Amino acid sequence: PPDRLPTAVLMAPPHRLKKPPLSSSEVYVRIRPVVRDGGGHDQDGNAVAKTIEGWSEKSVTLSTAYMFSKGSSKYSFPRRVFGPECTQEDVYMGAAAGAVDRFARWEASQDVMLLAYGQTGTGKTTTMFGFERALASGDEAGWGLFPRVCAETLARMRADGCPFMLTVSALEFYMMTCTDLLGGKQPVHIDDAHRVVGHTRQRIESVDDVLPAIETVNSARTTRSTRMNRAGGEHAGSSRSHCALQLTLARVRDGRVCETTFTLVDLAGAERPSKVREGPATSAEYEIWQAELYGTPVPDSLEMQTVMINYELFLIGTEVLRATEKHRAAAPYAPPRQSTTPLIRFLGACLDGSCATAMIVTLSQAPQNGWESWFSLNYGNDLSKLACPVRTQPPRNISKELREAESHARETAVAVAAGPPPEGAPARKYWPAKESAARMADLRLQWLRQLAELAASS
Repeated sequence: PPDRLPTAVLMAPPHRLKKPPLSSSEVYVRIRPVVRDGGGHDQDGNAVAKTIEGWSEKSVTLSTAYMFSKGSSKYSFPRRVFGPECTQEDVYMGAAAGAVDRFARWEASQDVMLLAYGQTGTGKTTTMFGFERALASGDEAGWGLFPRVCAETLARMRADGCPFMLTVSALEFYMMTCTDLLGGKQPVHIDDAHRVVGHTRQRIESVDDVLPAIETVNSARTTRSTRMNRAGGEHAGSSRSHCALQLTLARVRDGRVCETTFTLVDLAGAERPSKVREGPATSAEYEIWQAELYGTPVPDSLEMQTVMINYELFLIGTEVLRATEKHRAAAPYAPPRQSTTPLIRFLGACLDGSCATAMIVTLSQAPQNGWESWFSLNYGNDLSKLACPVRTQPPRNISKELREAESHARETAVAVAAGPPPEGAPARKYWPAKESAARMADLRLQWLRQLAELAASS
C-alpha cells in the first residue's frame, strides 16, 4: 500500500523507479601517423622499455623489454582501432555515428558523452575539432567530430520535420576552476546533478554557425608550447586545460518536448612533468595539496599545469574503477560531490548512468613514448569495463514544462532579489551559485517559450 512505501520511493519520478539494464562504455583507439620533425613524437627518438609493436582493427600490441620482464601484451578492449591511414570521416562513422543516433532519436533517446584521452600531441584536439587549416578554409574532409555531429544532427532534424532548437556551450576546466569559453571566460558552476549552471548557450541553426564557435573556443582556451607539442605558425601548442563542448537538442512533437545533450570532452594531455618542463623539478604536488587544504588559488606554471592535469586524470580513473565495482554488484553508486574539482563533478554523469559514455584513446608510435602509450592503453582498458544503467530521456508535456519553468524562474529571482550577503557572512560563498541558478532559470524559460512558439507556428 502507498502508505507503507518509503518516502524516497513515493517521491521518485516514475521513470526512475525501474533501473535500466547495464550499458557498456565504448572505447576506441586512434594511432598518430609517423613524423620526423625533431619534436616530441619524432620516430627516430630513443626507444624506452615499452613500445607499440603493432595493431589490428580490434587490438593493440605493446612490447616490453624491461629488466627481467620481456614479451608482449595484447590489448583487445577497443571496439575499433583507427590506424594512421584512417580519415576523419572514418573516425566519425566508426566511433560517433551511433552515438548521434542515441542523442537525436525521439524514442528512448539518451544523453551522450564522448571523451578523447591520450598523451600530449597525439591528436585529441584534431580528432575532436579538426585540422586547423580545414576549419579555417571550410574543407569538410578535415573536420573533426564536433562539426560532423552538428551537421548530422541538423540534417536529421530537418528530415524529421518537427520544430527543434540546437545550442552549443563550451567549458574550460583549468587549475581546479570551470569557466565559460563562449562567455568571456566567466566562472560557472557544476551542480550535484552534473549540470552546468551559469553558462552561455549559442544557437546553431546551420553548419555556418559551428565554425565561428570553434574559433572562439580555440582562441579562448588555455594553450602553451611544450617540449612535446611546440607552438608554431597557426598552431597554438599544447592544450593545457580540459575542454567540453555540449550540444543541447530540444524538439517538439504532439505537444511534448524531448531534451538531450551530446558532450564532447577534449581532455588535456596526460604527460610526465619531466617531458614538458624546460627547467628543474619543483614542489608542484605539495603546492596543489596546500591549495586544496586552505582554499587558495593553485599557482600557474607549466609544471603545475601538468601535475594538476595528471591529478585530475588520476581521480577520473579511480572513480571509474569504483563505479565499475559498484554497478557490477548492483550496489548504489554516487559520484563525489564535495572536496573535488569541477571536472570530476561534471564527468560524474559518465559514472552514474546519466549519459552513455564513449572514449577515443590516442597513441603515439614514437619509440620514446612507449610508457605513455602503455598508461593510455591501461586507462582505456579500465574504462571499457565500466557498465552503467544508462537512463533514457522521456518526452514531457511542453505546457507543463513551461509552467514549471515559470515557477522556478520566479523562485530563483526572489532568492537573489535582496542582493548578496555581506562580505564575511557564511552564506556569501553560496551567492555565485544562487546568482547563476537564477540566470539559468530565466534562460531556460526563454528557450522553452521560443520552442513553444516554433511549435505553434509549424
